[in-house]
Amino acid sequence: MKKLRSTVEEMDFPGPSLNREFYEGLRRARPAFRLVDESIISLEERGLAFVVKRGQTARIVCIEGPQIADVCFWNANDFAERFF
Repeated sequence: MKKLRSTVEEMDFPGPSLNREFYEGLRRARPAFRLVDESIISLEERGLAFVVKRGQTARIVCIEGPQIADVCFWNANDFAERFF
Protein backbone atom coordinates (compact mmCIF):
# COMPACT_ATOMS: atom_id res chain seq x y z
CA MET A 1 0.00 0.00 0.00
CA LYS A 2 1.36 3.42 -0.97
CA LYS A 3 1.83 5.86 1.91
CA LEU A 4 0.09 9.22 1.48
CA ARG A 5 2.40 12.18 1.88
CA SER A 6 1.32 14.55 4.61
CA THR A 7 3.87 17.35 4.87
CA VAL A 8 5.26 19.94 2.51
CA GLU A 9 8.77 18.59 3.06
CA GLU A 10 7.76 15.16 1.74
CA MET A 11 5.95 16.41 -1.38
CA ASP A 12 7.46 16.53 -4.83
CA PHE A 13 6.31 19.71 -6.56
CA PRO A 14 5.74 19.55 -10.32
CA GLY A 15 7.43 22.06 -12.63
CA PRO A 16 7.41 24.92 -13.01
CA SER A 17 8.77 25.26 -9.51
CA LEU A 18 6.59 26.84 -6.85
CA ASN A 19 7.62 29.61 -4.50
CA ARG A 20 8.55 27.30 -1.62
CA GLU A 21 9.33 30.21 0.71
CA PHE A 22 5.77 31.58 0.31
CA TYR A 23 4.13 28.19 0.98
CA GLU A 24 6.45 27.40 3.88
CA GLY A 25 5.49 30.78 5.38
CA LEU A 26 1.81 29.82 5.11
CA ARG A 27 2.51 26.47 6.75
CA ARG A 28 4.40 28.12 9.63
CA ALA A 29 1.62 30.70 10.12
CA ARG A 30 -1.14 28.08 10.18
CA PRO A 31 -1.39 27.77 14.00
CA ALA A 32 -2.34 31.47 14.11
CA PHE A 33 -5.05 31.16 11.43
CA ARG A 34 -8.59 31.97 12.55
CA LEU A 35 -11.58 30.30 10.89
CA VAL A 36 -13.79 33.02 9.42
CA ASP A 37 -16.41 30.89 7.66
CA GLU A 38 -17.10 27.28 6.77
CA SER A 39 -19.51 25.93 4.16
CA ILE A 40 -20.51 22.49 2.96
CA ILE A 41 -21.90 22.25 -0.57
CA SER A 42 -24.53 19.55 -0.94
CA LEU A 43 -24.99 17.61 -4.17
CA GLU A 44 -28.23 19.49 -4.73
CA GLU A 45 -26.55 22.92 -4.48
CA ARG A 46 -23.75 22.19 -6.96
CA GLY A 47 -21.89 25.42 -6.18
CA LEU A 48 -21.07 28.28 -3.85
CA ALA A 49 -19.75 31.82 -4.25
CA PHE A 50 -17.85 33.65 -1.52
CA VAL A 51 -15.38 36.51 -1.12
CA VAL A 52 -11.83 35.95 0.13
CA LYS A 53 -10.46 39.25 1.42
CA ARG A 54 -6.85 40.38 1.17
CA GLY A 55 -4.74 38.46 3.67
CA GLN A 56 -7.23 35.59 3.95
CA THR A 57 -6.70 32.05 2.68
CA ALA A 58 -9.35 29.73 1.27
CA ARG A 59 -9.12 25.97 1.54
CA ILE A 60 -11.25 23.48 -0.40
CA VAL A 61 -11.58 19.98 1.03
CA CYS A 62 -13.55 17.04 -0.41
CA ILE A 63 -15.08 15.34 2.63
CA GLU A 64 -17.25 12.59 1.13
CA GLY A 65 -15.19 10.20 -0.94
CA PRO A 66 -13.70 10.74 -4.40
CA GLN A 67 -14.85 14.07 -5.82
CA ILE A 68 -13.69 16.77 -8.18
CA ALA A 69 -13.62 20.44 -7.22
CA ASP A 70 -14.02 22.71 -10.25
CA VAL A 71 -12.89 26.14 -9.10
CA CYS A 72 -13.14 29.56 -10.75
CA PHE A 73 -11.78 32.81 -9.29
CA TRP A 74 -12.66 36.43 -10.15
CA ASN A 75 -11.22 39.66 -8.85
CA ALA A 76 -14.17 41.30 -7.02
CA ASN A 77 -13.00 44.72 -8.22
CA ASP A 78 -12.29 43.74 -11.83
CA PHE A 79 -14.27 40.83 -13.29
CA ALA A 80 -12.00 40.81 -16.35
CA GLU A 81 -9.26 39.45 -14.06
CA ARG A 82 -10.06 35.77 -13.57
CA PHE A 83 -8.59 32.31 -13.20
CA PHE A 84 -10.27 29.04 -14.20
